[in-house]
Parts: sequence; C-alpha cells; structure tokens
Amino acid sequence: MPRPKGSKNKVKRANTNSAAEIASVLAEKTAEREQLNGDIASLLEEINSLKTQLKKKRSELNSVEKAVAKLEAKKTAEEAKATQNARKAEIDSALQKLIADGMSVDDILIKLAN
Repeated sequence: MPRPKGSKNKVKRANTNSAAEIASVLAEKTAEREQLNGDIASLLEEINSLKTQLKKKRSELNSVEKAVAKLEAKKTAEEAKATQNARKAEIDSALQKLIADGMSVDDILIKLAN
C-alpha cells in the first residue's frame, strides 16, 4: 500500500472567509484589473504613435537615400567627364608638340594607326 503524501501533522485551516472579506478582495482585484487594462490601453496608444513616427521617418529616409543615389551618380558622371576632358587636353598637347617638332599630320596619323 502506497504511503500517503503530505505531513500527518499538517494543520487544517477552516474556511473562515466571510462575505465581507470576499467582497473586499473582489473589489481590490477588480480595481487592479481596471488599472492594468488602463495601462495596456495607454501602452497600445503609445505603440501606435511610435509606429506612425517610424513610418514617417522611414519614408523620409527613403527620399534622402534616393537623393543621395542621384547625387552620387551625377558626381560619377562629372568625374568621368573631367577625366575625358583631361585626356583630350593631354592628346591635344601631345599633337601640338609633335606638330611643333616638325612632324606632318600624315606621319602623326600613321603613328596613331600603329
């Protein structure tokens, strides 16, 4: 036969809760529940407000990122154009030097073709 669980010397409490005590505990718990519901509602309002702020900031970030991308592309194009102009100037100066040295245009074209 299995042994019973728990102490044999355990003091048993009598059910001494009166209707007034139960009513007061019920009122406390009801007030606590209302307080928690109010806290939850205020937290939800704050979360919704933060969500709208986040959405607004993300849209602003997207527009700024697009503007930055456009400016970077423009900068790259300008740098390429400047490089090309520098090469043109270098070629022109080399041609002027060759012409000044007495080389004919036909000889220069033959050198360029090779």
